[in-house]
Amino acid sequence: MRPVRAFAAGIVAILLAIPANATAVERWQPTTSDRLHIQLSGNLQVPAWATFLEIDGAESTADTVSDLHGRGLRVACYVSAGTAEAYRGDIARIPASVIGRPLDECSTSVGSTYATSLCLLR
Repeated sequence: MRPVRAFAAGIVAILLAIPANATAVERWQPTTSDRLHIQLSGNLQVPAWATFLEIDGAESTADTVSDLHGRGLRVACYVSAGTAEAYRGDIARIPASVIGRPLDECSTSVGSTYATSLCLLR
């Protein structure tokens, strides 16, 4: 129960740090005409048709993102939160005591209407 309380306390602290008169920032949202290219490993290859990229946030530099923005592209960075991946540079900093058991489940295709209908039934 202690981790839950610590997490909740952290959220409350963040919320209290936000000024009451803070204004919302208008955010870009992709449209149906945007064309997404996802590349999470290897040398970044941007197809000519791409308008929106998802790249690995841990493996990409701020200069890379700035360059892509300068070319008129929108960029989202994938960040692995809450997982321990052996190939990540920070794996040695994660104590074995906080690494859980491997998941015994498989993901489904988000593009499958059948899988989507099953999720909606849940």
